[in-house]
Amino acid sequence: MYAANSQLIFGVICTAICAIGLIPIGVLLILANLHGRKALDAAQSWPRTTGEIIQSQVRESANVLDENSGALYLLDVQYTYQVDGKPYTGRNVTLSDPQSYNTAAEATAISNRYLVGRQVNVYYNPQNPATAVIECRKPGNFALLIVGILSLIFAACMACASVSTLAWPYLSPQ
Repeated sequence: MYAANSQLIFGVICTAICAIGLIPIGVLLILANLHGRKALDAAQSWPRTTGEIIQSQVRESANVLDENSGALYLLDVQYTYQVDGKPYTGRNVTLSDPQSYNTAAEATAISNRYLVGRQVNVYYNPQNPATAVIECRKPGNFALLIVGILSLIFAACMACASVSTLAWPYLSPQ
């Protein structure tokens, strides 16, 4: 009897610890998504100037997150622009750079939009003109938000399971 109760309590404690651990993860993922969206909203009101592409290439890089999945392909685009007569060099295509792709073809398709010598619109931060992008759009990827919400839902389910497991002996008719 004592061993069964201690195993039950150990299981409940482990479940509760996992639930408590998932809460900050879920909150951080949701906040990261909201922060990124806020930054993108702000960038859409940035002033625009004309710039010129000075480098556009795709670099192969090892995938440090998953060694078995092969290489990642990084987009390396550089452009020059001027703000109030002062020259700047930018490297970010979007605010979510560095952009990585699973296939060389995918990265090359983006790189081909920015051929060397091409004139582009550059959107720059008026408080810090060295911060600039050439694509000012919202990404369609809601992965952070979805995983964050799912983490919170899973944590709530785990917490409810822990509480109900502890309370069940007291609630069930004897």
